[in-house]
Amino acid sequence: METIRFSNRQLVVLSEKEKIPYEEKYQIRLKSEADFLPQILDSDTACLRLIEEHAGAGKFCLQPDCKDGFLAFCALSFGCGFAALFDDEQFSKTVKYNSELNGIGSHAFSFYPFKLSDKSDTGIGSGYDILIAKGSLERLLEILGFAKKLLCKSAVLILCAEDCSLEELRKALFALGVNIISTAQEGSSFAASAMYSD
Repeated sequence: METIRFSNRQLVVLSEKEKIPYEEKYQIRLKSEADFLPQILDSDTACLRLIEEHAGAGKFCLQPDCKDGFLAFCALSFGCGFAALFDDEQFSKTVKYNSELNGIGSHAFSFYPFKLSDKSDTGIGSGYDILIAKGSLERLLEILGFAKKLLCKSAVLILCAEDCSLEELRKALFALGVNIISTAQEGSSFAASAMYSD
């Protein structure tokens, strides 16, 4: 095993076999017993720029559709407390496995089997400082409608809409009382950080 630098933190690299093509400071490799290796998309890069902007803000909440695991790992690597909502138990174990082997203590995060359609008590608590969500505009609006009760009043929303323009996202968010505060562009993908106005 070797050690590489990731956003000014030393992390252990688990595998010599494959490299993720990515900006130098984000070049990490993840391996698990299930040979899980994430695919890094432009949308991930855009989200990461905003995650780094808000690094240290507190507890992160990641919605279930972010199944690549990379954003979850990166949020942890920035030193933030983290709660991830996943409906895929094996995937949850994979991210946990990689995170712990990279020196990130399990006290920093929790995983909960969870489906957004499940309206029962999720047991995930509340007061999260940041929500990271990717998906269609319709999906993002559904997530935001549910997630507000999980977030603190000053929570930052890091959103990546995969099927609309920034202006369309801005208008849809405004109708929900959410205002965009900054954006990041990578290739044809963009991400926006936003906050509830009330």
